[in-house]
Amino acid sequence: MTGLAETMKRADAAGRRFRISLTVTILSAFALVFLTVMGLTGVATYREAMQAAVAPADRQIAELTARTAARTAAVVDPLYATVAVAAKLPDVSPGTGAAITPTEAAFWGLLNVVPRARAVSAASADGVLLQVLNLDAMTADRRLAIMTGDTI
Repeated sequence: MTGLAETMKRADAAGRRFRISLTVTILSAFALVFLTVMGLTGVATYREAMQAAVAPADRQIAELTARTAARTAAVVDPLYATVAVAAKLPDVSPGTGAAITPTEAAFWGLLNVVPRARAVSAASADGVLLQVLNLDAMTADRRLAIMTGDTI
């Protein structure tokens, strides 16, 4: 045995009791209180710092989510409405001559309402495809790729 245990054993064998000085006792008590207070202060500071960092991030995420939802709705809602209406239209076949079917009229309306849309397509169960293209909104190279015959 070494250290404190050996010292205590020798003191006990001599009939003396091992005593810790008052200075050591006071310093130990002070160190214990000081370390406890510092630990609690550190934990409280950490929690407040985390809350201060998380609150702005939560606000930014909420704002970004709201903006994304609004932009998505602005694009998708007109498309969904037109598709819902077009599904109820009786005819998907293209009009003859200058006549425009109700489905074609609905598709042209969609192209006018949603400037980003370049084409709207629908197909019937028997394989008839109706596609309305907004060639004026396309670049010249896109029109040529579609082989429309338009010149640059």
